[in-house]
Amino acid sequence: MSGLASLFVERLQVAAEAGEVRPDAHFGAVADAIIGSLMYWATARRTDLSIESVDSLQVVLLRGLRADPDGGSQPVVATG
Repeated sequence: MSGLASLFVERLQVAAEAGEVRPDAHFGAVADAIIGSLMYWATARRTDLSIESVDSLQVVLLRGLRADPDGGSQPVVATG
């Protein structure tokens, strides 16, 4: 696992210990999803890469990881 992925995994483990995210999640897969998405955006030269799009990705991934999801059907939108 790369250094960057290890940092993500370590942070997610701390969050799981604090009850912020589900402890049964595969944190390596979560790190791969985050890093892979960002690499795709960077290498595909997508013009819509912005702080807001990265925030939206983060919200989508972490909402699914939350220890107590609210289960709402509202669209996921990052808020500043």
